[in-house]
Parts: sequence; C-alpha cells; structure tokens
Amino acid sequence: MSALRILLVLAFAAILAALVTEVVRRRNPRRSLVGQQQIKLRVLIAVLFLMLIGMILAGTYFIADMDPLVQILYWSLCLFLAFLIMIVAILDVRGVLINYVVERRNNLLGPHNHSGSGQRDD
Repeated sequence: MSALRILLVLAFAAILAALVTEVVRRRNPRRSLVGQQQIKLRVLIAVLFLMLIGMILAGTYFIADMDPLVQILYWSLCLFLAFLIMIVAILDVRGVLINYVVERRNNLLGPHNHSGSGQRDD
C-alpha cells in the first residue's frame, strides 16, 4: 500500500471520527451559536468527504484497468464531488459569518438598550 493510500485511509478515519463526535455532541440540546441548518451542512460535508475519499481509494484499485472513457467519467465525477464539497463549505462559512454579525450586534447593543432612544440612563 502506497503512502498516499495510507494517508487517504487515515483521512477517512479522521473524518468519520469527527462526524461521529459531532453527531453525538449535538444530541444534547443546548444553546449554541451553530444552528440546525449549519449542523446539517457540516454533516453533509463530512459525508461527501467520506464518499470522495472512498471513491479515490476505489479508483486507485479498480479504475486503472478500465476503458479510458470510463476513467475520465469516473474522475470527472470525483472532481464534481470535490466542487460540491467546496460549495457546501462556502454556504457553511456564510452561516458562520451571519451568526457572528448577529451575536456581535447583540453584544454591542447589550441588554440595556431595548428602547432604541439612544439616551443614557444616569
């Protein structure tokens, strides 16, 4: 087994462990900066990564002896999956930035500024 395949297997195991940890941790309901939508996106990213790594490993073993057109289609599918992972990751980062802006606005306004008058309470 080559070093690249060993690295892919280790990456597969690490992502699987992170996915299991995230799912177990999110079973306990509590207030979090990460909403349900972001959790779903992160689980989707992990599953897509696992699929991609599995496809790459399978491709290094089984696709090498097939017709060149099949190889091109297979690796194109892997490339499409990688782009899909990037798009979903961008959506996740967008959610993080939105949550950051909302929390920062809440912290700057503080619990005392509900009237909106802008006057100080002396």
